[in-house]
Amino acid sequence: MKIRKTLFYLFSLTLLSTGMFTVILFNVNPFEADIITRGAFFASMFFIIMGIFTFIGYYVRILRANHLVTISDLISAIRQASLLSAIVVGWLLLSALKIFNWWDALLLTISIGLLELFFQTRRTDVPSYVTPENENE
Repeated sequence: MKIRKTLFYLFSLTLLSTGMFTVILFNVNPFEADIITRGAFFASMFFIIMGIFTFIGYYVRILRANHLVTISDLISAIRQASLLSAIVVGWLLLSALKIFNWWDALLLTISIGLLELFFQTRRTDVPSYVTPENENE
């Protein structure tokens, strides 16, 4: 999939999630909401945070690499944004369930950090940049 198309889909998902989050925030009583509404609330919050972190991370990578655009930078930005969003939404979910304490927050953060270390240290045979030789692979 092309980078521009992926960024468009990600932007669309972020905008849709922002709209859903706004509708839920202003129209739903949190004390009377069912499990589906709460799940939609946390899912839309996850996708909003993921989209924002992805665009920030990808932009920082582009600036750091002197405007060299690669698909591997976008993939790693999406992965890291998803993991950071999982941490934030996980903390908020634990707080909503009234089981949030520093030990659980630390355990969740360390486990997701170890998951990111796993992804950074595994080997892949995918080229990290596009050249005329590997353009059609």
